[in-house]
Amino acid sequence: MNYKKELEIAKKAVKSAGELVLRYFNSDYETKIKQDDTSVTTADIESNKLLESILLKDFTDYGIISEEKSPIKPNAKYKWVIDPIDGTRGFKAGIDEFCITVTLTKNNKPVVAVVYRPVTDELYHAVDNQGAFKNSEPIEVSQVECINQSRMLVSDSEFKLDYMKELINEINPEEVSDMGSTALKFCKVAEGDADFYITFGGNDRNIGAWDYLGPSLILKEAGGLFFKLNNSKHLPENRDYMFLVSTEYLNIDLFM
Repeated sequence: MNYKKELEIAKKAVKSAGELVLRYFNSDYETKIKQDDTSVTTADIESNKLLESILLKDFTDYGIISEEKSPIKPNAKYKWVIDPIDGTRGFKAGIDEFCITVTLTKNNKPVVAVVYRPVTDELYHAVDNQGAFKNSEPIEVSQVECINQSRMLVSDSEFKLDYMKELINEINPEEVSDMGSTALKFCKVAEGDADFYITFGGNDRNIGAWDYLGPSLILKEAGGLFFKLNNSKHLPENRDYMFLVSTEYLNIDLFM
């Protein structure tokens, strides 16, 4: 199955949602606090509605898993996994590091992934075993091998935390940058703009499937690697796991 129609509709969905979200960006909208203490905006909710309507119109038998709504047909063989705005915190702050993600899973494994950054009109996509692309041009990871010559990405919410500062000092990379959207950080590694990305989850900081399922497919198709490490010696006391996003060339033995 080449998923040509699914990819076409997924691209249409994120582009349409991107146009909608931009109308709210740096404008007035309502914000609510969810049960997990994260925020959801009017833009999130309206983007979610639009994505669902487009995706379900052509694929009525498919399920949907979303960050902002109860699942639709959660036991379906094929499910769309959507994040109407990945990087809501930055979106609220007027920072353009947010995106819309749509992923198609087959038996819970990603087979189609689309990530769209509306402010810069950058669209990343991948289909299983068909390569990774940015605005229809092929992308691939960098070939940097030495960790201390690498470019590291971290979450903007972790950048100044003590455990991340200690890790950065130990690794001593060539460059460190912070960014809000999880999906965009995967894509930055996939296109060779960064060499690896580390984040920690657990306790009060959980990372949902909508954050990484699609982006991990884009990364894999570009030649990258994705690990969820539960026993790394670098785990802080209040975290349960480490996400490590890297290239196939970088020496990452110190994290294992």
